[in-house]
Amino acid sequence: MTAPTRILGIDPGLRLTGYGCLDTLPASESIVEAGVLRLGRASASSPLHTPTLPTPPLDITSISARLAELDRDLRLLLSRLKPSIVAVEQLFAHPKHPATAITMAHARGIILLAVKNAVLQLIEIRPNEIKKSLTGYGHAAKGQMQDAIQAYFRLESTPKPPDVADALAIALCAASKHHRGLPTSTPPPKEIPPLPRRAPAGRAQANRTRPREVALAFQPKRSRTPPACGCTADPTTPRQTTPRTHPSSPASGARPLPVAQRALRASHR
Repeated sequence: MTAPTRILGIDPGLRLTGYGCLDTLPASESIVEAGVLRLGRASASSPLHTPTLPTPPLDITSISARLAELDRDLRLLLSRLKPSIVAVEQLFAHPKHPATAITMAHARGIILLAVKNAVLQLIEIRPNEIKKSLTGYGHAAKGQMQDAIQAYFRLESTPKPPDVADALAIALCAASKHHRGLPTSTPPPKEIPPLPRRAPAGRAQANRTRPREVALAFQPKRSRTPPACGCTADPTTPRQTTPRTHPSSPASGARPLPVAQRALRASHR
């Protein structure tokens, strides 16, 4: 009988870091443990804090203190659950909240370092891929993810807080990729092709300042073939137009007098 593969899914956070551990087979998954690491309010009653480890006083309001607490709790969690694979959600930057992605990157770096030091296999999955694998929609809300996890594992109630459901979804998606033999690492970015080389400035300047005679020499010659209508006029010669004259002007083409001048002359006669 094939031994199950233990996969730990982690949803990074600086206040609540969700985790979900699954024992997976190609056709089934079972929950081993799920919960959250509450950062910023460490207490001696927490099962992850043992009295044998020294706990120096920390300023729980600072990010550095929360990162130190996350590192300590995560190392204890890995040593207790002993997973074979750790799955982490990839970083996602929302255009309206860019500072959130920067803050989450700190927690994600602590998790990646702990996994590397424990010599465990790491799987990184995009957030929209996780949501689409569970709900069929890549932008599902947290409530939809909780309902999907409850229905999949047939739980009596929805897992709370939502970070627990997210961590279980991460582990479930990683199990699917692992047993189906899909790529579990982010492919390297594609090389951007170089831009086309521009003409040297000297050559472009020479083309702009080329004499008019040289430019006209490259223009195509106009055809002098008579048109099909039968007329023999040269299409290249400008048309001769006769100026229009007033009906009252003499035939010799003299310029007609204005109306006021004609009326003035008629009154003197």
